[in-house]
Amino acid sequence: MSAIDCCRGLPRPVREYFDPTEGEISLEEVQERLQPQIDAWRGNDVRNEAFWTIWAGVEQNPRIFAKYLLNEFKREGIAKGTVVDLGCGSGLDALELFAAGWNVIAVDSSQGALDILKSKVKELKKALSRHHRNHPGDQIKMGTLKTVRSPIESYTFPSGKVEIVLALDSLNYCHPAEMLRIWNRAHEALKTGGRILCSLPRAPLFPFTTTFANMVAPSWYTDPIAFHALLRRKGYVEEYFRYSGRGVFSPTMMLAIGKKA
Repeated sequence: MSAIDCCRGLPRPVREYFDPTEGEISLEEVQERLQPQIDAWRGNDVRNEAFWTIWAGVEQNPRIFAKYLLNEFKREGIAKGTVVDLGCGSGLDALELFAAGWNVIAVDSSQGALDILKSKVKELKKALSRHHRNHPGDQIKMGTLKTVRSPIESYTFPSGKVEIVLALDSLNYCHPAEMLRIWNRAHEALKTGGRILCSLPRAPLFPFTTTFANMVAPSWYTDPIAFHALLRRKGYVEEYFRYSGRGVFSPTMMLAIGKKA
C-alpha cells in the first residue's frame, strides 16, 4: 500500500460537535474575540530557542494530512508545486511533500529546529541514493527544500503563487494582533485551487492549567466559530474541519483544510 493509499479513507468534510451554520461571525468579530488576548500578550518577543529545538527533536507520529493533499492534487492532475510551511519545526509534513517531488519552503524562527530538518533531508537523500544504486531503473525524484529562519509575522511569501500553505500548531505562537494579517497574506499567496492546512488550539475549561506552558511558549486560543469564519469569510471551501470536545485541563486542537475558490 502506498503512502497516498493510506489516507484514502480520510473523511471529508468532517465536523465533530459543531454545526458551522450556527453563529456565523465576520472577520471583524474574530478580531474582537482575540482582543482580550492581544491586550494580555507578553511573549514571544524573545524566542525560547532551547525549547523549540527540544520540541522539534521529539519524534511525533507521522501525519496523514500531507498525504491527503498529495492525493487530492493528484486527482486534479497536479503532480508537483510549491509549499510554504509556516513554523515547520522538524518538518514532518514538509518532508512528506519534499519526498514526493514538491518544492518546499520551510519557515521557522528556531535555527535548532531547522538544523534538525536539514539533517533529516540529508538522511532522506542518502536513502534515495542507495535505492538508485540498487534499482537503477527507478525514476524517483525529490523536490527541493529551502529553509528560512524567520518569525512568521515578518516572513515574506514568494512572489509566485503557491499550491499549499501549512500552518500546523504555529500561528497560535505568533502575536494574536498579527493573526488576520498573516491569514490574509497566506490567502493572497495561494493559487486558486490551492490549499491551506491549519490547526489552532481551543482553550480548556480551566485555562489556568496552561499558565506554566505559557511561561515557556506563550500561546493564544480561539474557538470553532472564529476558526470557521476565517475560512468562510475568505471564500475557502472546507474539505476537512475537525473539532473535538473542549478539554478540561488542556487545550484541544482544531484542524481544517480549506481550498481556495
